[in-house]
Amino acid sequence: MAQILDFNKVKKQYLTIVLPDEKQTKLTLLTPTKKLLTLLSTMLPDTDDVPTEEDLAALYELSAQLLSRNKTGRKVTADELAELLDFEDLLAFFTAYTGFIESIANSKN
Repeated sequence: MAQILDFNKVKKQYLTIVLPDEKQTKLTLLTPTKKLLTLLSTMLPDTDDVPTEEDLAALYELSAQLLSRNKTGRKVTADELAELLDFEDLLAFFTAYTGFIESIANSKN
């Protein structure tokens, strides 16, 4: 008898974050798509360099795309994040998110 892999039933891991807005919005993040993972790997901030305005805009945009990949489908914009998060918050997010991805990559399936 053949086995069936039903991707609709695969147990997924998530990262839950709480935004520092009035509602303390909680987002349950999914793992990134290939496109987002590639962007993430090429755009991770280097803490030794002072980011340019272009760098910051790109980081806020990437953060918005990553945060928009959540279970409820809530869209997050770079402008919204620019109001809510400072650079230190962005670094904390990227540290937590990359740790989340690494833990999945290193886990036994």
